Amino acid sequence: MSIFKCKMCGGTIEFEPGASVGVCEYCGSKQTLPRLDDDRRANLYDRANHFRRNNEFDKAAGIYEQILNEDTSDAEAYWSLVLCRYGIEYVEDPTTRKRVPTVNRAQFTSIFDDDNYKSALQYADGFQRSIYQEEAAAINELQKGILAISQKEEPFDVFICYKETDNSGRRTRDSVLANDLYHQLTQEGFKVFFSRITLEDKLGTAYEPYIFAALNSAKVMVVLGTRPEYFNAVWVKNEWSRYLALVKQSGGKKVLIPAYRDMDPYDLPEEFSHLQAQDMSKLGFMQDLIRGIKKIVRADEPKPAAAPQQTVVREAAAAGGSNTNALLDRGAMALEDGEWDKASEFYDQVLNQDARNGSAFLGLCLAKARCANLEAFTAMQVKQYTSEAEQSLPACQPDTKGIEALSKKLAVPGYLSAEELRQPFAYPLNYQSREASARANRDKTFAALRADRNYTRAVQYADPALKLRLAEAEKQIAAACDRRIEQARIAAEAAKGDIRNGYQRHLEQAAETAKSRSRAALARREADYQSACELQSRAKTETDFVVAYNAFQPVLGYKDADERRQACKNEAVRLREEADLQRKEAEARAKREAERRAKKKKRIALIALIAVLAAALMIAALIVVTEVIIPNSKYNEAVKLYEAGKYEEAITAFEALDGYKDSEDKIKLCKYDQAIKLYEAGKYEEAITAFEALDGYKDSEDKIKLCKYDQAIKLYEAGKYEEAIAAFEALDGYKDSAEKLSEIRHSPEWLKLCSVGESVCFGTYEQDNNNSNGKEEIEWVVLAKGSSRILVISKYALDCKPYNTTYTDVTWETCSLRKWLNHEFLNAAFTAEEQKRIPTVTVSADKNPSYNTSPGNATQDKVFLLSISEVNKYFKSDEARKCAPTDYEIAQRAYTSSSYYSGGKATCWWWLRSPGGDSNYAAYVFLGGSVHSIGSNVDYDSVAVRPALWIDLEP
Repeated sequence: MSIFKCKMCGGTIEFEPGASVGVCEYCGSKQTLPRLDDDRRANLYDRANHFRRNNEFDKAAGIYEQILNEDTSDAEAYWSLVLCRYGIEYVEDPTTRKRVPTVNRAQFTSIFDDDNYKSALQYADGFQRSIYQEEAAAINELQKGILAISQKEEPFDVFICYKETDNSGRRTRDSVLANDLYHQLTQEGFKVFFSRITLEDKLGTAYEPYIFAALNSAKVMVVLGTRPEYFNAVWVKNEWSRYLALVKQSGGKKVLIPAYRDMDPYDLPEEFSHLQAQDMSKLGFMQDLIRGIKKIVRADEPKPAAAPQQTVVREAAAAGGSNTNALLDRGAMALEDGEWDKASEFYDQVLNQDARNGSAFLGLCLAKARCANLEAFTAMQVKQYTSEAEQSLPACQPDTKGIEALSKKLAVPGYLSAEELRQPFAYPLNYQSREASARANRDKTFAALRADRNYTRAVQYADPALKLRLAEAEKQIAAACDRRIEQARIAAEAAKGDIRNGYQRHLEQAAETAKSRSRAALARREADYQSACELQSRAKTETDFVVAYNAFQPVLGYKDADERRQACKNEAVRLREEADLQRKEAEARAKREAERRAKKKKRIALIALIAVLAAALMIAALIVVTEVIIPNSKYNEAVKLYEAGKYEEAITAFEALDGYKDSEDKIKLCKYDQAIKLYEAGKYEEAITAFEALDGYKDSEDKIKLCKYDQAIKLYEAGKYEEAIAAFEALDGYKDSAEKLSEIRHSPEWLKLCSVGESVCFGTYEQDNNNSNGKEEIEWVVLAKGSSRILVISKYALDCKPYNTTYTDVTWETCSLRKWLNHEFLNAAFTAEEQKRIPTVTVSADKNPSYNTSPGNATQDKVFLLSISEVNKYFKSDEARKCAPTDYEIAQRAYTSSSYYSGGKATCWWWLRSPGGDSNYAAYVFLGGSVHSIGSNVDYDSVAVRPALWIDLEP
């Protein structure tokens, strides 16, 4: 039986080796399983899945890539990379209680087009493939919803990335600094994504569409922090790592700016090493940052030629007077400098003097759109239309009706299945609806343009020159729309041709396949027929003809197979009848011969009887003398020897009688009384040998135990404790041997004499889960022995507790299990006198040899757990590290498995004090005795507790 941690909830899945699908007993999720060929790969998967469940998708992806470097056909590793790319987190549905996926890293690319997803399907078996396809369909639907929402969001200029709260839920200093930066940037006219404000009215589980839209539209991301761990916090890193990927794809159009305070810049994430970081404590930081952001955000906005813009504005304001012209000029210059609010103020002042000034209305429209001139405004409309048209095109769907129709035509029984016919068709169809979408987007663009009040009034009040320019702008937008619509139409026509050609190719392939399979089937039938004929021609016995008869079964109806099959049957029946007739004749001959021999034996026996009777009369007299008179005399003599206590001589005399009367019983009686005398004389070894030789006669078995018991008592009284313990243990509870064992093991003398590996009893604790009979003695195994004290660990796991009551970062120093062992357990298991013999010792903070997780500080404890280094030091093999639980511990929900045994009992997991792969994990010993360095969640409540402590040898 193999074990794997659930990739959704972290629970345990037990499965048979070779299985590719399993069900988690904790969350009930049916899920795919990796190929766990060895412990190393299992540990890699445990670690990677741990990171992914904690939303550290980049760390997890690195480990999955490592697995694929070693085995490029691992379907589960490819699927896990898909989950990392789309940031899939499985959460519990409050209604159905099932685990459902959520998307934390949306992509424009459909999951069905992802190369890793295709590889997962390629290398998966049938069971895995169906689950992958089902989950991919659910993720694809979530993606569509996210994209639909994100497309409605207005673009952002700046994205502020920071950590909002610390581990205690308190607002961080980073949040305050980010808030200041947000207000400074918004005052400068930038549209800023700041989660504290931007997402405050959004549903908590639906942040991803807005984050996705902001990441893709923002030209600048500012990542700020005051601690290294805040930069690497899960969700902070999730945002800046995604944006870094977009920076690489943007060709220099996106920029990430790290900003730090009160920390060493060398402690920034390694991914920022090529970026120019900003010190927030530096004088003038904010002004420098804003000036740099302005250059980046407005770098690719078209710079207007001064003359055309001035001409458009001035020509439309010729009647407005010198003051109106000055305001129009000021507004035009503000537009060129990107000062949108100031430009709006100038144009408002123009309209206060001339309410029908078309140039002023156009200027307000340009300021709202953040365009420096009409040409930039036209280019923005074309770009926006093209982007919206692309994003709103309907997804390509397979032509299921066409495939089904073709399947009916080609479904030749026995040759092509419906599933085989469906597989070649994955053409992008339904382009007609894409053309319709393109037209709808064009209409939407012009409707939005007409809905802009400033634009419509600019058209209404424009002079002829301005009207001509506006008409030319609309003509350019319409031409871009028409080009897009024409592209969709051409694609639709091309798709139709692809479909027709694909159908025709599949028809030809299917027909050729049918012919090929038909020829192959005919060849197989001919080969089977010839083979059956060959068997018929070589057949000689009934069995041969039966074999040939069966060989013609698959080719019935072919050539003369039916007639040949019947001929084989007839010949087999004939041979069987001949064999039956020969057998009956042989039986009759044997019967007659037996009757003749019986008559002859009777005559010989009668003659012999007469001779024997004559001889018997002569012998009878001799027998009476030798068999009765003489043996009776010897028997009486042997009885007298027994009564005189001469057992050896009596035994010899009874043995010479060779079973006369009850001489055998008399021999056993002599030996029994002889053994009793040896016991009474204190010769226990000789007495035991004598009683054993009697093989259960009378109460010899009880007498053997009595001898051994008295022998053990003498050893105990003589201070030979090791020999006495062995003797009492061999008695298996006879008389008060258990009490004597307890006396010895509790005695100070035994503690001084015991060796490493031996057991001692010390303290009591409930173990049989029966409170009515009181607590049971705790048996300890000696791990090490010094001059004045011994180190022991409980032989059995005594209780079941989490390493820490809550899921958080802890060490041995701060965990709740340490407090429980040194208070509740200590007082429950030991009397006040016993506690005096348990010294307080320094427990070292040993590191995990496989991970760099902090072990905390050394502690002062009476009771503690072993570390990874100590358990490997004192237990030299996995078999030695196996541990069985008590009945009480099992009742406390300890996890056990019948796949592993120790001393005839199922084994359990047991905690070590060393940290695991992360600070919220703790190491433990596995069911089979191996050390699990990566560990388990600290709040997992099914791991057993195996206490360790030192005992002073002197009271």
